Amino acid sequence: RRARAATRPAVEKTNESSAHDETETETNTARDAAVDGFVAALSAAVERRVALSVVEKNVFTVGRKTTNDDTDAAFIGVLFSGGVDSMLLAALAHRHVPNGRAVDLINVCFDGGNSPDRAAALDGVAELEALFPSRAFRLVRVDADVAEADAAASRLASLLTPARTVMDRNIGAALWFAARGEGWLEKKTEERLVRVPYASRARVLLLGQGADEQCAGYSRHRGVFRRGGNPLPGLSGLSSTRDWEALGDAVRLDVRRLWRRNMGRDDRLVSDRGREARFPFLDEGVAARLLATPLCDVADLSESQELGDKLLIRAAARRLGMHRAAARAKRAIQFGSRVSKRFDSRAFGSARAARGAALRSPPVRETAAFAEKRACAAAAAARALGLMEMSASSTAHRLADPAPARPAPPPKPTPG
Repeated sequence: RRARAATRPAVEKTNESSAHDETETETNTARDAAVDGFVAALSAAVERRVALSVVEKNVFTVGRKTTNDDTDAAFIGVLFSGGVDSMLLAALAHRHVPNGRAVDLINVCFDGGNSPDRAAALDGVAELEALFPSRAFRLVRVDADVAEADAAASRLASLLTPARTVMDRNIGAALWFAARGEGWLEKKTEERLVRVPYASRARVLLLGQGADEQCAGYSRHRGVFRRGGNPLPGLSGLSSTRDWEALGDAVRLDVRRLWRRNMGRDDRLVSDRGREARFPFLDEGVAARLLATPLCDVADLSESQELGDKLLIRAAARRLGMHRAAARAKRAIQFGSRVSKRFDSRAFGSARAARGAALRSPPVRETAAFAEKRACAAAAAARALGLMEMSASSTAHRLADPAPARPAPPPKPTPG
């Protein structure tokens, strides 16, 4: 339904300026309504997850001496890259977190504080503080390195299983260290800025998973869209029905396999740190709102990356006043944190070489316990498959060789 609706042009080209202006006004009104509905749905999703997570202040001080940091201790954290998804979650968390409580914005970096995500996070928290000066946003800078990841390789492997690719390893390391929530804050003294060690006590983390899958935020979506109506490479032109249909198919595929490719892995990684991951973009109300919105109002991949991908999310960020965040290009966590660059440069010499070798590389090692579980599951699946095949074979045999028909009764004798 969304794909068919998306094929309708947003503004019909006509020679009459009045008709053009009228159509454009109607389109803008419809898109404004879509943005308002999306913001309302996502805000309700964040509110539910915040309301179920409220922790009284005295819980943090049971059994120990009260400190100044306990007065505004954060019970909610946001996995924060400074991108449009995490900025939107942070802004909506501000709406629903009680007054006087901080919000921890946790940012991970594998490049000594010089990663693209760290720069985006610094700019993002400055924009949030300017918009919402009454809220204490704490940017928790988590600095990690590949040596720490190597030391925890076996634990990471057990958490990642059954995910086994190099990309899973890179994403998993970034998420696992971010969920630890141990880093440093920058505080201003009378003389200078100082680094203060800090460990977040937030037991609930808001994550942006599901935004890219539902709103066409991946580069592969752009490739599918451009190839959909132009099967021969190098052809260009206006988007066609086939472009939108191909994009709709790609989005549906990503949503259907999201639980298998991402959700179990990410939930295990965050839970291992004693925190609970919550995903507002996957709220049923948000998903229903996105499905009810024409695809051309959710994403327009004929535009540039900073404008067209996740069009609806970017418009929602602008609606809340976050114009710099709305124009920020997407960067996956393994690239924005530079974990991929560090791992791949060491293992393959360069990130370019790693892209070609990733599929041929040996899988991430799994523990003996997980290997045993995998073998038991495979044996059970084989037994079930064998029973199904036997049943199907028996059914096919009966259909191919039906029971012989009963002989016809002898004819009745005719009266003399």
